[in-house]
Amino acid sequence: AGGNGAQYAVIDTRDHSVTYRTSSPDAGTRSHAITPTLDGETLYIAHDTGNRVTSANAESGAPNFTLLNIPRAEETVASRSGELLWVSARGGNAVMRVDLTSNPVAVVGDPIPVGSQPESMMLTPNEGTLVVSLRGSPASLSFVDTLALAAFPPVRIGPQDTSFGDLAVMSQNGHFVYATYDNNIPGTG
Repeated sequence: AGGNGAQYAVIDTRDHSVTYRTSSPDAGTRSHAITPTLDGETLYIAHDTGNRVTSANAESGAPNFTLLNIPRAEETVASRSGELLWVSARGGNAVMRVDLTSNPVAVVGDPIPVGSQPESMMLTPNEGTLVVSLRGSPASLSFVDTLALAAFPPVRIGPQDTSFGDLAVMSQNGHFVYATYDNNIPGTG
């Protein structure tokens, strides 16, 4: 969005029309990832520059709230109940937990260290484990116990010490995580 703040695109798949909306009016912010709630009514937008997460009404784009001081917010994932939001803070090598029921909405507790450069996140179906892909080296995943609010040691996925983590997805039943990584190609992960 140039120097005028962060924008995101809304694409209507019926006719391929595009509408642009502002997710943050502040210069120096960049929308990085958008997550809709299960009911599709709310969007959570992580801004990797600007260190923030914003929430917007999915239909109108009207802002709900802005959370500041999240170092390089990369991605978000909401609980199925809609009461909690997890945010990967790549600049802090941690994940943060947001209470969506508090007024005002706020980060709760301390950041949970997970390893180098957290990015994508997935909750298991029972929401007892948060899986986090790590973009650092060697390529790894982090597993967070969401009740104890603690991370297990990262699980290495790259066969070489020089591998870099990339992205991951989880099977619908939560039994498997599929992750990609880069070998000996710094700067691509």
